[in-house]
Amino acid sequence: SHPVTLSGGHPAAAAAHLCSIFVPRVAAELAASALLGLLLAALCLLALRVPEVPPLPQLGLLGVGAAAFSAQGLLDQLLVPLGVTAPSLEPMLACVITGFVVCNGGEVFTGRDERRQLEALVNSSMHPTLLFFFTTTGLGMRLSVLQHTWPAAVGLFVVRLAALYFGHAVGARWGAM
Repeated sequence: SHPVTLSGGHPAAAAAHLCSIFVPRVAAELAASALLGLLLAALCLLALRVPEVPPLPQLGLLGVGAAAFSAQGLLDQLLVPLGVTAPSLEPMLACVITGFVVCNGGEVFTGRDERRQLEALVNSSMHPTLLFFFTTTGLGMRLSVLQHTWPAAVGLFVVRLAALYFGHAVGARWGAM
């Protein structure tokens, strides 16, 4: 068997060619996601300034989250007609960067400790968010699929339960030391 190469060239040349395509693309995706995170941090800091009249701050925070997950579609609509391939955005990475900047840099930008305010806002937004998430997740579930996959589902449930028990037991033992 012969190693796979591009256009019959040397394997090292093929690997270098793939790296020359892959590395800049990944770097562009990470940079674009980081920029999205910084933009979202600015929006989040604005959301923390909304008057504390429920549900206005919660809606502001949910708007920041919606922006994170809809940014890819907006970027595609802006760049694809221009013939430019939009980098893939990682909304979860952008959200992590947003939280880091708001919680650690909020004081630098605003002169206030934003961590507690953001934590309170996230906690007050959690119930409707989880209700929406689990309702929409439940809508997509098909019980007929479990007829064929129930052994795997039960196995995963047992493994998860054992992992929770083991983690709790080890944590409790180490915590008592």
